Amino acid sequence: MPLKSSLAGRAFRWWPFFFLSGSLGCGGLPALASSNFDRFAENWKISGDANPVPELVAEGGNPDGHICATDQEEGTVWYFVAPYKGDFSRAYGRRLIYDLKQSQSFGLLKGDDVVLYGGGYELSFNVRENPGTKWTPYSVTLSADAGWQHRYSKVPATEDELKAVLSNVTSLSIRGEYSDGPDRGCLDNVYFGTP
Repeated sequence: MPLKSSLAGRAFRWWPFFFLSGSLGCGGLPALASSNFDRFAENWKISGDANPVPELVAEGGNPDGHICATDQEEGTVWYFVAPYKGDFSRAYGRRLIYDLKQSQSFGLLKGDDVVLYGGGYELSFNVRENPGTKWTPYSVTLSADAGWQHRYSKVPATEDELKAVLSNVTSLSIRGEYSDGPDRGCLDNVYFGTP
């Protein structure tokens, strides 16, 4: 039986095991973990130079709710940090998909777009295109031949290394800042380990 709770005066149902069981994710897409932010920020955080608690925006997502953060201009790139932790070894060969948008598309910064921590490794992935000012969909394959690399040395990750990370995920970060200066980034529709 689902747990019932109330948030901001709205009742919702939550099946804790549902999100991590390999069942259908939010919106009906199968995933090992997922977030659609339609009613709450789902325990996502921010790391870097933005408020550590993302802002939940009820409308204008892709569709409905989404989370955003605004750069505090302290000189570091900020990231959306997922609450997903634990054994995601079944995600190998599957995908991480998500939607991003930013407030401006000039003064672009370089940085690692997705960072996975776990199993003693810190691996990163860089997407080909920066997000635009409208929702931009991304699909990142969770396999060594997709372009995963060690975050600081940029040495390509092996299959064993990526599998070690996925078997003990301690953090998943998705870059939210792409512009130098006062900017805002938003995230929606995250599916981790989807076919």
